[in-house]
Amino acid sequence: MQRTQRAGYAAAAFLAAMTLMVTGAFAQDPQVTLRFSHWSPPQHPMSTISVPDWVNAVEKASNGSIKIQVFPAQQLGKAIDHYDIARDGLADISWVNAGFQPGRFPLAQAIEMPWLYANPNRMTLAFDEWYRPLAEKEMKDVKVCQIQVLYPSNLHSKRAIKAVEDFKGLKIRIANATQSRYLSGLGAVIVPVPATEARDAIEKGVADSMLFPWQSLTIFGIDNLLTYHMDAPFSGNAFELIFNRNSYNKLTANQKKAFDDHCTPEWSARFIATWNDMEANGKAPLAAKPGHVVYPVSEQFMTAARAAAEPVKKEWADSVRKAGYDPDQLWSSLIVAANKYNAN
Repeated sequence: MQRTQRAGYAAAAFLAAMTLMVTGAFAQDPQVTLRFSHWSPPQHPMSTISVPDWVNAVEKASNGSIKIQVFPAQQLGKAIDHYDIARDGLADISWVNAGFQPGRFPLAQAIEMPWLYANPNRMTLAFDEWYRPLAEKEMKDVKVCQIQVLYPSNLHSKRAIKAVEDFKGLKIRIANATQSRYLSGLGAVIVPVPATEARDAIEKGVADSMLFPWQSLTIFGIDNLLTYHMDAPFSGNAFELIFNRNSYNKLTANQKKAFDDHCTPEWSARFIATWNDMEANGKAPLAAKPGHVVYPVSEQFMTAARAAAEPVKKEWADSVRKAGYDPDQLWSSLIVAANKYNAN
């Protein structure tokens, strides 16, 4: 046998042995089944697209050693409890809205400040960059995987709101405590009902307006009740995808890497993009409906509206200072990040 042939066989044998070693390393990873709890309803794009996309990617990256069981629609607990559900091990993974528990995560709630951002996909990259190192302390009971920013809510009402004075007496359904403090300061009547009860509140006259993203207004069947739509990004929310620390620490190095590779800023943006794009696409159909008015706001309105947010910002700063941080430094760095990604 010629020397070159022998060398070729030896190289092939070496590559085959290395392949077996690598395959064997993955094969030695124990089978793990993890429980993923979230509160999005089954028909929502988060349930039908975003969550399956991420779950499938993680399972594939683990070479099949990780299986993730998904429990949507609050099956394992109320939306407000999802941080504790992961912390306490009722689920291994959960999807959290820090704003559901006002005051508990004051740093995370910076994202709720009115008139902060316009582009949610870009703001996701900015907020992930800004909050991830802070989350190591503020959410130290869990391992934070992703940080996402939702499409900002718009004001939908039965009449046009052209000046901040027009908010006085307006009965408005809000999404979080920051919106509540801001609008109550303008004289609005706050209606703190869940999104699932908003339509009933408006039909019964308990509320005559609400803050909601574009497409969600139609999904919840409220588009025929509120026909005036302010074309300005009012304020939004952030979400966190988190792990139970013990569950994560029990994984092998290969399995941890399978997760870590899908806990990046890019995956944060990918996870929430489907929902955000859906909301953006809901604007044009509303504007085209007979009897509906999508109206711009004036520069005078925006100047007054931003000024009205200062007391709310001060309250946030006080809570951040109480937590041991410099609110001025944090706010400045958040704005720098938003500008870096052209999100505001």
